[in-house]
Amino acid sequence: MKAIGLMELKDMGLGFVVADAIAKAAPVDLLEAKPICPGWFFILFAGEAAAVKSAATTGAQIAGDRLIAKDEIYKLSEQVIEAMGINPVERNVKSLGIVETKNLVAGVRLADLAVKGGCVDLMKLRRNVGNAGKVLLTFTGETAAVKQAVDSIRQHALYQEFGVSAYVISKPSKALLEQM
Repeated sequence: MKAIGLMELKDMGLGFVVADAIAKAAPVDLLEAKPICPGWFFILFAGEAAAVKSAATTGAQIAGDRLIAKDEIYKLSEQVIEAMGINPVERNVKSLGIVETKNLVAGVRLADLAVKGGCVDLMKLRRNVGNAGKVLLTFTGETAAVKQAVDSIRQHALYQEFGVSAYVISKPSKALLEQM
């Protein structure tokens, strides 16, 4: 019988990093990995009990003090797991850049900087209602290009003032990409 693991973090960018680590740490299915409200990120994963426990431990260690809550539920009905499934989307991504800003103006400007600066492709600029103006920017490309784009963003004055976090995930897991 399968178990599920659930986590909430107070850093959207770090949420993607933790979700990727969870998917790589143990044989679990990443069912959801997404921002849920201003600056909060939700992760849901399933698998055998030992794998879920291992993945949850890894995720909690990486999240550190940004972890809001976590839980593991064992002996969950297969029907519940199946009801939470998500259809995967195929993407060819070598590296992933993730940038979170405190406002839309900074997010749009930094997205433009990333794309104009080189060989990265913008995946999404999330500017959802209810996010208190926060923006989550994701882009992809070769690892060196993604790292260069993130470094350029970190040095920009708007990031210095309104940036929350900026991460690079090299070779993101397929499970994480299905959530993007």
